[in-house]
Parts: sequence; C-alpha cells; structure tokens
Amino acid sequence: MDACDSTSVANSNFAGECSLRVVLEGSVDVMCDAGYLPGGEAICSSAGELVSVTCEAEPGPCDGEWISSGRCLFLSVSPCRC
Repeated sequence: MDACDSTSVANSNFAGECSLRVVLEGSVDVMCDAGYLPGGEAICSSAGELVSVTCEAEPGPCDGEWISSGRCLFLSVSPCRC
C-alpha cells in the first residue's frame, strides 16, 4: 500500500468522486468552496489511515466574531436585568 483509500470532500476542490488521494505519511491541502468552512490538511498516516477534513456551510449571522471552532464569540455582553 502506497496511499490511503481515495475519497472526496463535498464542497471543496476535491468534491469529485475519489479525487482526494494522499500518499502514506503525506498530506494534501483541502480548500473549501466559498461559503463553507473549515477545510485544512488531509493526512495519511504510516498505517494507511486517512485523517480527512470537512467543508460545512458557514453558520448564519453572528453578533460577534466566528472563531475556528465554528462558534460565535460575542464581542460585547449585555448586562443582566433582574
């Protein structure tokens, strides 16, 4: 075996069937299409196991800033009214 099993990543530059092929102990950058996150590096371990990435639709509006975990970090906190 010289590579991990071929696969695809929907909504990316590797969306085509079996278009993502990574050699053993290698990596390939996966870029998501516009409006999708997070993308990143697909890695093939020396054991032939593929650690792939996903490209999911960006979340909706946020009153703060989107952080890498896909959560909204609110930039201001409203005071509590008791």
